[in-house]
Amino acid sequence: MSYTGEDFTDADVGEEEFYGFNFIKDIPAGETIDSVEFFLRSYPNSASDPDAQTRLLGSPIIIGTRAIQKIKIEVGGVRYKLKCIATTATSKPALHSFFNVNSEGGC
Repeated sequence: MSYTGEDFTDADVGEEEFYGFNFIKDIPAGETIDSVEFFLRSYPNSASDPDAQTRLLGSPIIIGTRAIQKIKIEVGGVRYKLKCIATTATSKPALHSFFNVNSEGGC
């Protein structure tokens, strides 16, 4: 499991942005990602967004070792955790990454 120790830039309510992870350090040379799954949830100690998973727009995009997902922030004051599980043909277990997305603006 990897975490870069760096969070995404804060997002404004109503904003649609692409968020991505680069698994280049986690994948053997010459291998690429076969599939990805993204999960978005709000932290318990922030404003709540019970429908956080529905903020993921469309299907994820895979480009080599990168996984990208479009997200639309709808609730202000929420601190989200974005999780991506990436799978390659030979990876066991799946690769994980986490990032935080903070929403700004009123509810």
